[in-house]
Amino acid sequence: MNRTRQTTDKSKNRITALYERLSRDDELAGDSNSIVNQKKMLEDYAKSNGYTDLVHFTDDGYSGGNFDRPGWKEMLRQIEDGSIGAVIVKDMSRVGRDYLQVGFYTEVFFREKGVHFVAISNGVDSDINTSSEFAPFLNIMNEWYLRDCSRKIKAVLQAKGRDGKPITNNPPYGYIKDPEDKNRCDMSKPYEWAGVSVVRMLEKPEYMGDTVNFRTKKLSYKDKVAVKNDSDEIVVFTDTHEAIIDRKTWYMVQELRKTKRRINTEGESNPFVGKIFCADCGGKMHYRNEGKRAGRKWRGLLDGSVRTTPACYNCGNYNNSHDQSGKVCCSHNIQAKVIDQFVLETIQYACKSVRMDERAFVESIRTNICKLSDRHKK
Repeated sequence: MNRTRQTTDKSKNRITALYERLSRDDELAGDSNSIVNQKKMLEDYAKSNGYTDLVHFTDDGYSGGNFDRPGWKEMLRQIEDGSIGAVIVKDMSRVGRDYLQVGFYTEVFFREKGVHFVAISNGVDSDINTSSEFAPFLNIMNEWYLRDCSRKIKAVLQAKGRDGKPITNNPPYGYIKDPEDKNRCDMSKPYEWAGVSVVRMLEKPEYMGDTVNFRTKKLSYKDKVAVKNDSDEIVVFTDTHEAIIDRKTWYMVQELRKTKRRINTEGESNPFVGKIFCADCGGKMHYRNEGKRAGRKWRGLLDGSVRTTPACYNCGNYNNSHDQSGKVCCSHNIQAKVIDQFVLETIQYACKSVRMDERAFVESIRTNICKLSDRHKK
């Protein structure tokens, strides 16, 4: 918001608001709509018609369909306070391009607050009743203009997106737009990425070098609310720019991320989640954190004590025995510390075997892999 104070006439106790607005679409219409020209036009009109105590309220780069504008909101606040006695604009479209909203402010709100409203180019003056008879039609035409612009922009974006060119203004994190080709992305200088940035990289195909268009759509040109498109409406173009993550790794990560990971009592993620399976049914072993329960006597009565249940793994098909999977298994409860100790001893044994006879160790590993592969084929 740009606000400039002019010479004040002390005989008036309320100020005159000169409101200017310019959107990117208005800039295409030429210099007549520029903020500078609007200000000059409003000042000339106000001074020649005896208005004093002039204050500019300006919104540069805001669409007429958006009424959440800083300059506009500040002007409304001062109207509510009773500080403003008159509002002057170049034309009705400067107020906005939503005919319902514009009609409310010009026909209801300003009148209730005792504010004199003037739209110079349209000849609208709230003190002259006959001057406002055509105003509703002007508001409808102004909204039609916004609707038409929205339709044309959407058509351009559709054509650009289906041609494999990115339609977002900002490239994915970690990329910059190619200065020689705005439709290409190059890798930016490496930075220390936060955890959330890495997660986004692991989810977005753009980091494999793909362009993904039409993830979302807007239901109305009147607001900025976007909803997710169905998968069949999303368009993907492969290998359009340099990849940060190779495809094999990216798809492997997607499989790993499907497994839920629980944080233990020390705030650490369990490294074995999704890697331990039941030997009987083949189901995943689910991890349970350490917990506390009320102690009981041998007859099951509470004895007032608290006992700690150690972290453990249970067969997932036992936990989900009431599901529709049809698989029912035993608990096969095993404490997490037992698994930790077993894995540690296995790693120590492997290190010792490699030091003693690396060739024999590699051969035994290959043999075990072949046996496991044959078992899965059966």
